[in-house]
Amino acid sequence: MNPPSSPANPPQPQTAVVYEAYDMTQLPEHPGEGWTRFVCISDNHSMCFHVPYGDVLIHAGDLSRNGTLKDLEVTLNWLKALPHPTK
Repeated sequence: MNPPSSPANPPQPQTAVVYEAYDMTQLPEHPGEGWTRFVCISDNHSMCFHVPYGDVLIHAGDLSRNGTLKDLEVTLNWLKALPHPTK
């Protein structure tokens, strides 16, 4: 437990939390107002899967299976349908 804040003991800021792995059936809760949740995914190769909600979605890596326009469209349509406000 943190001691009460005072001029000699200012409140300690909360620190960020990074989840490298988690149980998909029990997703970590959003940290709340004033926080930004980044969700990072990669190498989906035109596969669509459940993505936890966040404020910002970052995709790094291979978007398509074979690099065809059809494969890329599958991924782009999936990404567009995800509810993340910033992608």
